[in-house]
Order: sequence, then structure tokens, then C-alpha cells
Amino acid sequence: MTNHPLPSFQALVSLLRLYAASKSISESKALHTHIRNRGLETSPILGGLLVQIYGDCGSLEDAYDAFSSIHPHSVFSWNVMIRAYTKMHGNKDYIFSHLALSSLQQMQHEGLEPNTITFMSFLTVCLSSMDEGAIQEGRKTHVYIRESDSRECVMVRNGLLNMYGKKGCFKEVRREFDDMDERNVVSWNTIIAVHVKHGLDQEALQLFQKMIQEGIDPDEITYVSVVNVCANLTSVFRGFQVHSCIVISQHDHDLFVGNALIDMYAKCGKLKDA
Repeated sequence: MTNHPLPSFQALVSLLRLYAASKSISESKALHTHIRNRGLETSPILGGLLVQIYGDCGSLEDAYDAFSSIHPHSVFSWNVMIRAYTKMHGNKDYIFSHLALSSLQQMQHEGLEPNTITFMSFLTVCLSSMDEGAIQEGRKTHVYIRESDSRECVMVRNGLLNMYGKKGCFKEVRREFDDMDERNVVSWNTIIAVHVKHGLDQEALQLFQKMIQEGIDPDEITYVSVVNVCANLTSVFRGFQVHSCIVISQHDHDLFVGNALIDMYAKCGKLKDA
């Protein structure tokens, strides 16, 4: 009987990446057994990929089993484990939000520095959790971010804006926005939406004007918010101005923008102009 050579480490990595892309849990479990029999289950790379597969497939017990075998843990293995908790949290079981949030301290206890992916996962949990302590955990995460290499990452800063905005923390979202050295359309959309949410329509229009002055092109989300502001103010003059910008920027065919314009003109008594 011919003895076939065992798959190399790189071949195992390639197979796991293939199974991760296809979410093939049965093949992954078979390969997991092979990896364990060869004593490779401690590998942060192989173990991390297994955690990713099990987490994406909703098999948290298998994910944690693979994670527990890894030694030493890596930022990648922690990130995929946190991601698995986050996915389960999406099923409204709040214990998983606590597990995800407690992971930050455990990572640092192991001497690992969270990265952008880690922080975005934490902010997602803080944003979506109904737990009253979630915003406090979000503030703690903010402290970690300030001391990390991710402190200037626009995506992370936008995540903070979104979290504070959705939790109704107006002063904090405004302070964070003003402190940003770099802003993109997502940053501006968030701060405008927060002002609209708090009934600060005139201020939202001023932010829209400042956004344009700073050379940021509004998108469909921006225009929906600003058209809604014009509707709230029943300002058909401002509505006409914004509508002109929408046509020039070729966003007038967007369904949501179109519906917002119809609503605005109706509230302003100018439905024939819609």
C-alpha cells in the first residue's frame, strides 16, 4: 500500500482558507481532526482559521474549542473569536456581548495590542447591545483607542461617532467629530444625522454647507438627511437649492432621495414641483 505524503503546513492553510470561503463546516471538522492528530492545533494560524470557520457557521462551541487549543494566541485568533461572539450577539443573546467586551482586557493581559478590526468589532457590539452598561464599555474602548495605533484611523473614529450618536450621547459625538483631523463622507453623514435626530435642523444645514466647503461630495445618505431637514423646516427655498445640488450631482434617480423630495415638497405645499 502506497503511503501518501502528509499535507504541508501551507497546504493546510490553503485548505482552511478554501473552507472558510465556502463555509464548509463538515470538511473543516474532518481537517480539524487531522490537524489535532498531527499536534498542530496550537498554531495561531491554523487555529485562527478554524475559529473563523466555526464562528461564521454559527458553531460557537467548536469555535471556542479551537480557540482554547491555540498557544500562544495572536491578534488574529482573538479577532475571529470576538467576531464569533459578535455574530451570536446578533441573535439577541446578550451574554455574548459581555463575552466579546471582556475579551479586550484578556487580550491586553496576554500582551497583545488590539488593532482596527478588534476595535470595530467592539464598537459594533457596544452599538447594538441593549445592555445599559454597553455605553460604558464603549467609553472604555474609546480610552484604549486613544492609546493605540488606531487612534487616527478614520474608520475607527467613524465607529465612535456612530456609537455615541445611536446611544444619544450628543456632546460626546460632537466632541469626537470636532477632534477629527481627517473626515470623510461617513463622518459628515453621521454628524448631520445626529443633529437632525436632536431637532437641530438649522445646525444640520450649516454642517451640510461646511461639508461642501471642505470639498466632501455628499452622497444619497447625505441628501436624504438634508432634504428631510428642509421638510422639517418647511423651507421650500432651501429645498429648491438642495434639489438643484441633487440634480447636478446626478443623485436624483435614487429611490430614497426621490421619496424624500416628494415628502419635502408635500410638506411645503408644493407637491406639483416634486
